[in-house]
Amino acid sequence: MKKINVGDIVIVWGPGIRAMITGKRDEVVARQGMPIGTTHYKTHTLYQVTGHGLQHRWFKGEELEVWSERVP
Repeated sequence: MKKINVGDIVIVWGPGIRAMITGKRDEVVARQGMPIGTTHYKTHTLYQVTGHGLQHRWFKGEELEVWSERVP
């Protein structure tokens, strides 16, 4: 998977629309399948996009594909 950055234009899988990345955050979550009470965590990056009523959702990287990278 290509690295996704703020300003990139991506395709959002599911609705199949193109949108621009406007926000990016790292989230710490408990690992799935671990016994209750353990302290095993992982991080993943979530991305926010603009337009088409999706601006209030955060997407995982596997839900997005870079269509056009932002030119610095």
